[in-house]
Amino acid sequence: MSWQISPLANGLGQWRSAWDDLNNRLYGGHSFSDSRFVEALLRYFGKGSELLCVHRTGAKIDGLLIVYPRRAGVWSQFVPDQAQSAPALLESTDLLKDLFAALPGRAWSIELLCQDPLFAPPDLLQEVSTSRPLPHALTMNVEVKGSFDEYWKKRSKNLVKNMRRYEHRVNDEFGTAELRILTIPGEMHDAIARYGELETSGWKGQSGTAVNIENTQGQFYADILGSFAETGQATVVEYWLNEKLAASRLLVSTRDLTIILKTAYDESQAQFAPGRLLLKDYLERAFAEKKVSTVEFYTDATPDQLAWATGQRHISHVMLFRSAHEARMHDAYRAIKKLVSGIRSKARESDLKHSPGPVLEFQRHEKMSQLPSSCEALFHGGEQESFDLSADWFKLLEATVFPESSIRIYVLQRDGKVRGVLPLLSKRTMMWLRQAKSLSNFYSSLYRVLLSPDVTSDELAGYLRMILRDAPVDMLQFDAMDPAHPTFELLESAIRQAGLRPYRFFDFGNWHLPVHGRSFQTYFQGLASQVRHTIRRHEKKLFALERGRLKIVTENDGLEEAIAAWHKIYGRSWKAAEPFPKFVPELIRMCAARGWLRMGLAYYDGEPIASQIWIVSHGRAAIYKLAYDEKFAHLSAGTILTAHLLRHVLDVDKVKEVDYLIGDDDYKKDWMSHRRERWGIVAYNSRTIRGIIGMTNEISRRSIRTAWCHLNHILATFKGKAKNSCNIHGGGHAGP
Repeated sequence: MSWQISPLANGLGQWRSAWDDLNNRLYGGHSFSDSRFVEALLRYFGKGSELLCVHRTGAKIDGLLIVYPRRAGVWSQFVPDQAQSAPALLESTDLLKDLFAALPGRAWSIELLCQDPLFAPPDLLQEVSTSRPLPHALTMNVEVKGSFDEYWKKRSKNLVKNMRRYEHRVNDEFGTAELRILTIPGEMHDAIARYGELETSGWKGQSGTAVNIENTQGQFYADILGSFAETGQATVVEYWLNEKLAASRLLVSTRDLTIILKTAYDESQAQFAPGRLLLKDYLERAFAEKKVSTVEFYTDATPDQLAWATGQRHISHVMLFRSAHEARMHDAYRAIKKLVSGIRSKARESDLKHSPGPVLEFQRHEKMSQLPSSCEALFHGGEQESFDLSADWFKLLEATVFPESSIRIYVLQRDGKVRGVLPLLSKRTMMWLRQAKSLSNFYSSLYRVLLSPDVTSDELAGYLRMILRDAPVDMLQFDAMDPAHPTFELLESAIRQAGLRPYRFFDFGNWHLPVHGRSFQTYFQGLASQVRHTIRRHEKKLFALERGRLKIVTENDGLEEAIAAWHKIYGRSWKAAEPFPKFVPELIRMCAARGWLRMGLAYYDGEPIASQIWIVSHGRAAIYKLAYDEKFAHLSAGTILTAHLLRHVLDVDKVKEVDYLIGDDDYKKDWMSHRRERWGIVAYNSRTIRGIIGMTNEISRRSIRTAWCHLNHILATFKGKAKNSCNIHGGGHAGP
């Protein structure tokens, strides 16, 4: 196992074939890692200092990476702006450990830029002692699954209404529009020239960043599209109104994935939204042709763009360090830089207090139904990530869990435009602290503040100050959040800037399974042999003499019967009665109405004996609730039902992830391969007596826990069993 380092001279040269072989093996020939794309990047945007790093294990090439020296000791992956993502051609992140020593000089950090979690080694984006993933952009895609009508029916009412209005405007003004699809190599040069004219006529032309057939960017795109068109992998889609080009999109494709590289439209015709109309017509065509399974946008998506999406995810930069010590030094540097930046921000805030600037304001609502329609895009964006960030989920909590509670839903606005939605619950704690907490409870697996992507911590802090003046509190608490999501640190920083003292706390572990395109059969063969044998043995027992049967309910047909069966099974299970009896039935009905429901039922001699409620939305299957009749525990119907539903979501729904949601139960490890954590933030208002009491309680508890952990570590070391698994910040917080 070794790395070979070679200088590059404007191309991959002898390594071109190996590069494409590894790209095909790892990522199905992803366009951004195609040698034609990479070599064009090197030709037009290379600095001349790039090095090709080649890793071999035996005779096999299993790692290829292009890097350049960014500054002393820091090597950065070669990723010009024209590549919105740059899949690292690595079979394993472990290969990178030896790269530090192989690079010239003393390398202490390697930066991997624009990493897409769908096209990266599985553990690359997980933070460990020697790596720091940094979210960069929120990209989006559209799965070409089912018919276009089915896809369009699931779009927000606001989007559908707006598109209908634009179509009417075009019909009234021009009669008809023409969509032209260009794929022939000889057409690409002129298509890029026309595209450049569109960009040059708009704001990009004024700022000097527009594509032009005469400049480097224009030549790059003409080169790329021409070479990809030779193999039928390039398309230019043009939208014409009265023989005048109104919008254009540049696309490249693999056998499964189409990537939208660039988009431009005639800004003088913005009232007709030609770029959006082009997108709708193109997607309708893509659904009809079914040539690819996904259309990928690779953009930093706005709420308006997310309304089109069926999926979204974060593209991240990853900083790798030679050792944990150097990673900690970098963390300290960032902390100091952040502190200095905060001081400067406060100074600027003081200077701008009486200066004209953006107007921040909020609306407070007590019911979801009162929210303006302009909030739909934010909820839709949240829904792409998880079902419990959807508007329907919060409506469900409002109706079945918190009907008599003080719900406060804050709509955050800047200059009259919606910038965020903050669903909160106002309550008193056991110590009579006035608490505002996330609108969530033990039914919620994920929560976050719903924000436009460009909201800063300064802006969010401004909203929080206004909210605290509107409803004075002693304590803020946000539960079940993803610490890797950009809004986590953004919220924490904003709370601090608003004058409260935030503390993180561990909430629960979350086991999940990235599918990576596997069929159920492939997945099943990868399970532990004991699990496979158990399933097969109990299947024989359950289905012997045709006494057992399984059923999956997905729609309204047979729904009430399924709900009745759930109640019957749950009542005979080991579980305590539901504290909110209306919640689960209404959840089932909501999921059925949205097309999300996958409710499994196991019967034995006609009697329902086990049930599981799964929620499938936007490429993700969530295992939400399960129960079985203890009298039939010997049949292991729950285990068989899990396997049956897994087969359905992998082979029929084609999900990208299966999520076991809340908790570290041992049985989840049998089915899932990865673990992540959900954390919360609790903060205290030092301007109130009760807030100071709560903060004192929090600090005392954490100090005691830290001392106890250190004592246990010393005792374990003394006994020769040194192992410190203590999480000082975990285990909840001091609940006042």
